[in-house]
Parts: sequence; C-alpha cells; structure tokens
Amino acid sequence: RGLDKTGALEEAVDVADSYGSINTASVKKLIDREVSNSLESSIKTGNKRSTVIYSILQTIFASSTDSTVNISQKLGIPPVYTVEYKSLADKEGKVVQLVFFYGDKDGSESYANFMSMFNGNADWKVAKNKEWVEIRSAKGKPVLIYANLPLDNSKGNDPDAKAQEHLLEYLAEKKYEPTIVIHRGHSYHVKYTIRQLPKSAMIVILGSCGGYHNLDDVLKTCPDAHIISSKEVGTRTVNEPILRHINDDLRAGRNIDWISTWKDLSTQFPSGEAKERFDNYIPPHKNLGALFIKAYNKAMEN
Repeated sequence: RGLDKTGALEEAVDVADSYGSINTASVKKLIDREVSNSLESSIKTGNKRSTVIYSILQTIFASSTDSTVNISQKLGIPPVYTVEYKSLADKEGKVVQLVFFYGDKDGSESYANFMSMFNGNADWKVAKNKEWVEIRSAKGKPVLIYANLPLDNSKGNDPDAKAQEHLLEYLAEKKYEPTIVIHRGHSYHVKYTIRQLPKSAMIVILGSCGGYHNLDDVLKTCPDAHIISSKEVGTRTVNEPILRHINDDLRAGRNIDWISTWKDLSTQFPSGEAKERFDNYIPPHKNLGALFIKAYNKAMEN
C-alpha cells in the first residue's frame, strides 16, 4: 500500500521484483487483492500517479503467470518475449557483442571459462592482442564478440580499465555498435560496466546483479533493453550456457525467443544446486522490476 507516497520508484520496483520470487499461491493472492484494492482507491480519488503504478503492477503480475497476456500491447512498451534478429544486426548483417571483464581473481577465472566456449571450436575464430580478444563466427551468420582482457589490477594502475577504454575507442573507429553487452565480474564492478554501456545495446546481461538502481541505470541509457540479471551471485556454470544458446541462435539468424530459450536451458539444470543457481537468473520477460520501470516511464511520457 501507499507506493505512490514516495517520490522515487524504488519501493514499487521492489514489490514487482519480489512477486516473481513468491511460490506460495495464497501469498500471491493476497498481493493481487491488495494491488486491486489500491488501484480501485486510486481511481476513486483521481490520483493519477497512483493509478499508473497500481495498474502497471496488476498487468505485469497477470502476465507473469499467463503468457497470453499481451503485456507489450497493454503497457505500450516494445515486445518483451522476443528480440528480432534484424534489430541486433547492423546494416552489413553483423551482430556485435561487447564483454567487460575485470582484473581480479574472479575476472581471470571467468575469462578462462568464457574463452573455453571458443578456443579450439571450429565454429569460431579467435584473435588476441595485448588488451582485448576478438571472436568471429566461422560458420553461419556473422557474429563478432569483443572482450577486454582481465589484466591484473592489484597494483592500483587499473590496466583492465584502460583496456576497456581502448577497446571502446577501437569499436567507435570501426563504427561498430554493440547490440549485446555482457558484464562479467562481481557486483561492485557493475557500476563501471553500466557507466560505459553503449546506447545501441538491445540485450544487457548482468552476470552478477540485481536491485532497482542497476535496472534503472541501464534503462536510462538503453530504454528498450532486454535485461538478464541474477537475484543473487552470478555463476559461470549458468552464464556460459545462456551465452552459448544466444550465440547459436544468432549464428542461425534466428530471433531470440526468451520463453523457448529458458525452457531449453532449464533442461540443463534439472535439480539440486544446479537448478537453484539457474533459478536465480531472471530472463527479460520475467524481469518484473525492469518491465515496471519501462512501463512507468512510458505512461508518464504520455
């Protein structure tokens, strides 16, 4: 109740995010009833901002359990279930991806794990210089992946930050506009990734993330971005299968369909700790906090 009373959206986004984590039907029923009552009260008193907040919550809660709800149409936001291949490719048909790594122990391990998908794989060609690596698809549609090296930052001179800066300059010179951006590393590095986020990003994968401010900051730069984030700690055992699935679709020239992608991925994490880790990852169509921010901004624009 009273989500319109604060000037910010943080509490409303927290409610939206929390709803997706609740598995008890009676608790969901209680929240649905409270949202419905608050919406009815807002309409009666003519409180427009409150009406916007509660009507959006009601719609995204309904969509989270019923995929027949056309949330895009109802809220006036771009499609949430799919990303068209042609929107990710540039005029020459290339899909360009940008990956940020950080120069601590976790970054080095993440980078090694990431590269294991490409090194020695006939589907990809790898070229490396002293600051970044370029990975090109050798089969199928052209996909280019650029990742800075996780150069050791323990001495305080931040060579990893310089590598990221130089890589961005190189991409600008080549007029390459990344439409997929991936953050790899601890959550305290996320702010540096978001600070360098190109406006061209259509899919943003925050391997270790969560929280209103990160979502809001991403959407300020890329208002229509599809965001994959983790409720808790990101893990390489989940990051790699997600990226592999996306890259397989891209090389085949297929649209990214989040419902079928998540269904396919779930079979790789059937039970136990693996399933628990996978369930911590929120796909774009279930990222209710991000959907709320998009819909609220659109409604207030109108």
